[in-house]
Amino acid sequence: MERTENRWLTRLATVLLPAIVPAAVALAHAGTWQENVAVLIQLDGKANGAAHVFDSDDYQRMLLVLDDRPTALILHLAEGAVYGVPRDSVHISDDGSADIGIVGEDFLTGLEHKDGTVRFTWDDQPFAIQPLPPLLGPAPLKQILELKPSYALAAQLYKPDPTKLALIRSVTHQTEIHVYFGTWCLLCKRLLPGFIRTIELAANPRILITYIGVDEDITRPEAELERDHITKSPTILVLQEGREIGRIEEKTDTTIEADLAGILAPPR
Repeated sequence: MERTENRWLTRLATVLLPAIVPAAVALAHAGTWQENVAVLIQLDGKANGAAHVFDSDDYQRMLLVLDDRPTALILHLAEGAVYGVPRDSVHISDDGSADIGIVGEDFLTGLEHKDGTVRFTWDDQPFAIQPLPPLLGPAPLKQILELKPSYALAAQLYKPDPTKLALIRSVTHQTEIHVYFGTWCLLCKRLLPGFIRTIELAANPRILITYIGVDEDITRPEAELERDHITKSPTILVLQEGREIGRIEEKTDTTIEADLAGILAPPR
């Protein structure tokens, strides 16, 4: 399980914005940035799944990377300023960290925050980055995808193995799958899109999915967590006739479709 190390409001509460925003060119600082998935990023008032936020090690700056833009944005919270760096100077690793090459930061615009939300306008578009409280308890997939549009985008790009899909599609037993996840959880961002796409393409009406949001301490919702003995996020629990036949915790052994097929249609 991966947890958000500092609450969003705690970070912002320590930041003071000066009245004057510097218009100078700064130099991008070396160091590693960690992805923050516990935020909702909006462009023109709409959630954007192609935008990603990373925090600096001192939480005084944020790196905003947009998949479809040649410029990445560095938000200097203490200065109240937004700077730009070339997108190709940013390297994002599989572990959710990012590094920036030593390049010049070009001042773009100012920023402001109020009630925990950072706002600015750049390239004639209003941006807003706001805290995303944990989604707790059972939730429909539609609501999850509205809060986590990056899941929807990644799911559409995922291409599961057709042979494993066929095995999942061939399951004849009535099956329940309980998917425990956190809107704050980086491992969930990696695992859930492939699961969502696999279930969509398998299209097996005998497999019923329940998505259940959990808090960062894996203590709520208490009743469901206790019932299913959940201690990690994400956990995908597979049941038939009310009995657990397998689970996937935090990450897969191979691929999500292969692990599911191994539980649902084990080799004989």
